[in-house]
Amino acid sequence: MEKIIRDQMGLMTLEEIPNRGGGCINQCKSFQTERGNFCVKMNTKRQTRTMFEGEKAGLEAIIATGTVPCPRPYDIYDNDDGPGSIFVMEHLDLRNLDQHAAALGEAVASLHLHNSRLMLREKKNDGRIGGSHHVSLEENGEEEETQRSISQFGFGTTTCLGYLALDNTWSDDWVDFFVRQRLKPKVDYIEQKWGDRTLIELWPRLVRHIPRLFRGIDRITPALLHGDLHGGNVAETATGPVIYDPACFYGHHELELAATRDFVDFNQEFFPAYHRLIPRVEGFDEREKLYKIFCYLFNWPPWETN
Repeated sequence: MEKIIRDQMGLMTLEEIPNRGGGCINQCKSFQTERGNFCVKMNTKRQTRTMFEGEKAGLEAIIATGTVPCPRPYDIYDNDDGPGSIFVMEHLDLRNLDQHAAALGEAVASLHLHNSRLMLREKKNDGRIGGSHHVSLEENGEEEETQRSISQFGFGTTTCLGYLALDNTWSDDWVDFFVRQRLKPKVDYIEQKWGDRTLIELWPRLVRHIPRLFRGIDRITPALLHGDLHGGNVAETATGPVIYDPACFYGHHELELAATRDFVDFNQEFFPAYHRLIPRVEGFDEREKLYKIFCYLFNWPPWETN
């Protein structure tokens, strides 16, 4: 790892410093250098570049919203001595989420609202050009880079949950996207590998039941989701909350909360703060049960790594 970083980044000084860790599947170290502090993730699996490219694109997308702090990504380098890659990003001095749980709730809600706000500004500014949607965001009186709203569900590149690559092909229909591109691939995988008869029998019944859970919603606006928001992927610095290790895509914001509520012991200030900006709507509790099925499928068997 150290040799690749020195050679690729042209560094002279490379001193290891404390690091929070790289999750369950990656080796992770942080270094102090003459160009600042960097966090470096490494994995020797052949599919690592795809995984890291998706993570990098997700971090860039989150940063572009200006809503939730996260590490700034830099470069991905291939391992010269075999399969795998390394991912260099900004090092942050992280600690467990504690004092900034409410701020995190507000920030995640703002992340989920960002695309809707772009759409509203476009409508107000009559910014349609052809089939595209454009809006210039302004802050402190200065125009920032033009952003476009997203009208479909999916993402511009493959992202991964662990090693599992997600199908982010763009779709106009959320329910169809969720069933075909999130639930079914995992159901098929479990069926092929374990032949779970109960799951095979229940799957058609579940699919028939899903559309009625969305009858109380007039329209689902695509929201940029972190995609893997659990306790291992949130933290805080001295100044506020931080999220990292995303598997981003544009989806229904309620899906994000199912994993957050079920697998994470967030400070309870998180949820009221979130719902002050995005209140629950009719059918929320029933859809949460559906979205928990998604979480259970992707964590069963727990943290499979091959």
